[in-house]
Amino acid sequence: ESYCVHLYHSLRQRKVACHIAAASFEPGIDPVDRVELSFDGLTRSGRYLCFLDSLDQHLKANSYDLVHAMLPVRRCDVYHPQAGVESVTFPRAHPLQRLTNRRRAWFARVERDLLEGKRPPVVLCMSERSRLETQSTFLIDTSRLITLYNGVDSDRFTPDNTPSQIPPRLVLIGQDFQRKGVDIAIRGISEVPQVRLQIVGKDDPTAYEKLADQLGVRERVEFCGPRSDVQNVLRCATALIHPARFEPFGMVVPEAILMGVPPIVSRISGASEIVRDGIDGRIVDQETDYVSAIRDVLQNHPTMREACLKRRNELSYRTHLDKLLKIYDRILSAKR
Repeated sequence: ESYCVHLYHSLRQRKVACHIAAASFEPGIDPVDRVELSFDGLTRSGRYLCFLDSLDQHLKANSYDLVHAMLPVRRCDVYHPQAGVESVTFPRAHPLQRLTNRRRAWFARVERDLLEGKRPPVVLCMSERSRLETQSTFLIDTSRLITLYNGVDSDRFTPDNTPSQIPPRLVLIGQDFQRKGVDIAIRGISEVPQVRLQIVGKDDPTAYEKLADQLGVRERVEFCGPRSDVQNVLRCATALIHPARFEPFGMVVPEAILMGVPPIVSRISGASEIVRDGIDGRIVDQETDYVSAIRDVLQNHPTMREACLKRRNELSYRTHLDKLLKIYDRILSAKR
């Protein structure tokens, strides 16, 4: 989990002693801070249950001021699901996935036991939408549900002063093309002449290439496959289009804002909550509204870009970490 690794290094810089409990580690994690957990089993769900048992044994034998979990576990002080609250998201999955993905089913079960227990953790929700959905799903004290938007590494996501792309280039970033609304983006640019669409992410593009052919825009749609250098992709973009059909948050939206790339976002995406509609991007309610939103962003690009850049400190990881440390302090104060 990249967020976990980034948090570890940031806490170490702030002189906070911390350990990572995991089944595997990247080289940058100090061996002294590694808690290696068992991850054995013939199935993904079996390995997950083994992982939970190993964590329980470690927590029983060791004492920590605070336990911050990124996935469903049986005990923690802070629960911070980076893909959204599983008990909310899993019921929305495709019926076949709900029947066959036993690991996600176990995630939802363990999570429900955690949040419905006698001493539920503080839940950090990635958006206000996620917080309200969690509140309606679980009978949990609202003071234990906190909206905390993820922050962006402002040292990595730095804009440059290159001129606007001619012709304009929209970029869509993310895997699972159906959920990300790739078809919506293609239909949107089909009605705005000259605009190019770059699609970055891992999925089968065949059906979407066919759609682009049918709409006569195949030469304006580029499928690039997965990329690890998102900041370089955004640096060459005029605007981000993010027409997700479901999205707990969507990190690419604040990343785009820090780069001075105005986002065009579906309201259902949690990240739409950080976009100021008409000022530094556009929030879209209906699929048919993407055409006018694209035209609006292109027409007002210089002022929207400037508005985005003014938010670099507000949406930075440093600001996010400051807020997180205050939450830690509150939890520790309540324990004393």
